[in-house]
Amino acid sequence: MNIALALLLALLIGPGCQKPGPDALAHAEHDDHPEPGAHADHAAHDDHADHAHGAEGAHGDGPEEAGAHGLVSLTEDQFARAGVGVKTAGAGELHLGLRLTGSVQLNADRVAHVVAKVPGVVREVHASNGQSVRKGQLLARLDSRDLADAKAAYLASRERAAIAESTLAREESLWRGRISSEQDYLAAKQAAAETRIALRSDMQQLLALGLDQNYVNRLEVDDNSFLTRYDIVAPLDGVIIAKHIAVGEYWSDGPPVFTVADLSTVWVELAVFPRDLSRVRAGQSAEIFTEERPAPLTGEVVYVGPVVTASSRTVTARVVLSNPEGHLRPGLFVTARLAEEHVQVPVLVDRSALQTIEGRTCVFVRMGSDFIAQPVTVGRDDDACVELLGGVAPGQEYVATGSFLMKAELGKSEAEHSH
Repeated sequence: MNIALALLLALLIGPGCQKPGPDALAHAEHDDHPEPGAHADHAAHDDHADHAHGAEGAHGDGPEEAGAHGLVSLTEDQFARAGVGVKTAGAGELHLGLRLTGSVQLNADRVAHVVAKVPGVVREVHASNGQSVRKGQLLARLDSRDLADAKAAYLASRERAAIAESTLAREESLWRGRISSEQDYLAAKQAAAETRIALRSDMQQLLALGLDQNYVNRLEVDDNSFLTRYDIVAPLDGVIIAKHIAVGEYWSDGPPVFTVADLSTVWVELAVFPRDLSRVRAGQSAEIFTEERPAPLTGEVVYVGPVVTASSRTVTARVVLSNPEGHLRPGLFVTARLAEEHVQVPVLVDRSALQTIEGRTCVFVRMGSDFIAQPVTVGRDDDACVELLGGVAPGQEYVATGSFLMKAELGKSEAEHSH
């Protein structure tokens, strides 16, 4: 065998025109009959090579797009039951906008902190948390000695002013009739002026305590018990959102007795990172999305803060929304999209068409009667559609709805193939 191999090697590496000798031919003919099992080994090797070549050929015969995954085949019945929807990729319009998060807040311009401006004992409470109230409605009533003293001082000043005015009129008449001296007339005039000043001062003190002019004018016709009564009334239409008062307690200093908020409008405060500040401006239209409402609420940015918040490193952008039904409760988290521009793009698909397969974003596109998971390059997007920069050509059909079912079918198919 060793001599035969040597002769064969010599023939292979020698000159092409050299012929083998008789011994070499004899040994070669002897080797045409290999030992048992040798032919099987060569055949297995050839079959393995053919199988590998066939696999390469199958890969090469696939779709033109590089990196595409396996095919998914569904019958018409499966299509109908799965609710798979097919659309055609093509040009379309994107509604570009900046997405932000935020929360609903009270309209600080329509919140009133109601305080008791005089100390006293709480005698009546007529409102509770969550109650809707009207402007001027009685919320609570106190008995206050300090208020009684202020009212008494006003009433005394009023009486003195009336007497002084009467004296001035009499002295003026006497002086003009040359019955009294001018000095008496001027003294009466000065006294009347001083009492008017005192009366105005005492009246302003009552008004500063929250009493209106009509209330002050009624003081002299009510009985004496009215002097100690201090009424706390609602300063605006709204809802009681805080109450810190109870019957029988003595109230002097402390937090507001009530907080009344007008919830017919609310603020939506959005957090804007410094990198996005150039994309936000006052007057910009905004769509606000909440979990409770399927349709977005529309408003506009009315304020962009001048300061970066130290804790969150963001700037506040504020949107004012109408809230007539009270669905927007302060504290709710929201998302927002600030409108920027509308752009035309050459290839547009539904957002629902995108699936992540083996770490790559794919769209199921039609290949004859089947669908293939085609990797794509994603561009800009809005709430409904996505721009594709590569992977899908205009006019190609793709799975727009039910793509997750196609992904599941692909996973089952690959699992069966691996077994």
